[in-house]
Amino acid sequence: MFGEKGTKEMNGDVDEWVLFRTYSNIHEASFYRSVLEGSGVECFLPDENIAGMRPELSLMIGGVRMLVRKSDLRRAEDVLASEGKGVTGPRRIDDDE
Repeated sequence: MFGEKGTKEMNGDVDEWVLFRTYSNIHEASFYRSVLEGSGVECFLPDENIAGMRPELSLMIGGVRMLVRKSDLRRAEDVLASEGKGVTGPRRIDDDE
């Protein structure tokens, strides 16, 4: 059940949205939202519409904010930490192995 301010009541307690990360563009934020939601962590991008319609404004508004439930904060950190293990980043096509 959702309350007035976007909170979710759980066993009489209010599970608030808290700022988790800020990304420089909507593409990066959407990617990490997919990672978190795929792991069962609910998240919300309050700046999604403005960053999608006017991407040049993303940096002017301080980036694209990602919010998660307060109760999921540690889990979200763990999910993203485990996703980064073993990833070395892009590689040039002409790199020899």
